[in-house]
Amino acid sequence: MTLENTASGSLAASLVVSGEVAALGAAVSEKAAELCARDCGPSLRAVVLTGSLARDEATWVRDGAERRLLGDAEFLLVFDQRAVLPPPHALNSLAQDIQGALGRDRILGHVQLVPVHPKYLRKLRPHIFAYELRVCGRVVWGDVSILSLIPAFSVADIPQEDAWRLLANRMMEHLEAVAATAIRATTVPEGVRYRTAKLYLDMATSLLVFAGSYAPTYKERRARLGILASTAGTDEGWPFPLGPFSLQVSLSTDLKLASGWEEGAGLGWEVWRQGLCYARLLWRWELARLTHGPAAEGSELMQTWMRRQSFARRLRGWMFVWRTCGWVRSWRWWPRWARLALGGSPRYWVYAAAYGLFCQLPEVFEAGGDTDALVQVAEEVMKCLPVIRSPWTKSTKLGWRQLVEEVIWNYRRFLEPTRA
Repeated sequence: MTLENTASGSLAASLVVSGEVAALGAAVSEKAAELCARDCGPSLRAVVLTGSLARDEATWVRDGAERRLLGDAEFLLVFDQRAVLPPPHALNSLAQDIQGALGRDRILGHVQLVPVHPKYLRKLRPHIFAYELRVCGRVVWGDVSILSLIPAFSVADIPQEDAWRLLANRMMEHLEAVAATAIRATTVPEGVRYRTAKLYLDMATSLLVFAGSYAPTYKERRARLGILASTAGTDEGWPFPLGPFSLQVSLSTDLKLASGWEEGAGLGWEVWRQGLCYARLLWRWELARLTHGPAAEGSELMQTWMRRQSFARRLRGWMFVWRTCGWVRSWRWWPRWARLALGGSPRYWVYAAAYGLFCQLPEVFEAGGDTDALVQVAEEVMKCLPVIRSPWTKSTKLGWRQLVEEVIWNYRRFLEPTRA
């Protein structure tokens, strides 16, 4: 499977050459550090750049004289332990100010600010984000030693469950991108194209954790996956043939790192469909290993995995939902939450709902994206979600996009802000 060259449609954009990536990242960091220091007061201890921008692996596109970041510029704002963290509305306003200042310099992108106390760093447990933050995070203002508060751990300490959760999150974001775009387009829209590349890259990340070969950067992962594919000898025991998958990951890495996506080039629909197949196979393969059971349908494996959750882990997730919705205001949801809590955490219920919709993507594509969900699928999705916003009964017809919107709303509200 190879990348397909396609016309870029109405978007006359090309990737920024690799030599500009570091300079653009530095410009974003400098402006964020300046405005955060100005607005957050003396209790601000450090501003830390995280994610692909910190690794100089962010994706930028050129739109005329402007440079646009695909993805987010993510910053941790570390405050003194006794300081009151800024409320969300203040952080949103500050992020808008940073984006506006960058826009005046013709740099466009979404800025995400996350306030934490030093205790947050000290209490980080082994997982992919913590490892990459400690190894690749960049202090752009303040206490340069702040990341040393993160406990040291090795790649081998990262739990396989965390890798599976990463895959689930990327599948969720892929659903959101497809639901928000015109799937009848001749060429793959930019949002779906970018999410497809990210899906391939993090499928590789997830697989490498299970294989004991994880590395924190895209280039290192590509190299390690290539070695794994060339030395595996046989594809037996893997979720799919590693050779073609490794090739597609390599090409997606070129796209992400701005060295292989020339103007007018992109991911074609065939590559997109193959990515969906890889993701479903990898989801089941990883769940089978987590449950130490035989291969089965994804929904069956998910139920087995959920039943093995401890009550304490389930309770932490549902307490977060309860607190977010309001202890008293949410009374009408209490019976539903009690029922769902017997089966698993909010995170796993939302993942289960998303998996069912993800498996429908090929049919949605054939129907052009404007299709009613099967009644059985709609019922399965709705019974999994902590909160349902749409008026719905078993006889109600819901569009596939409407179901995705319900799932994504629950994901953004109850999963993203916590690891519970």
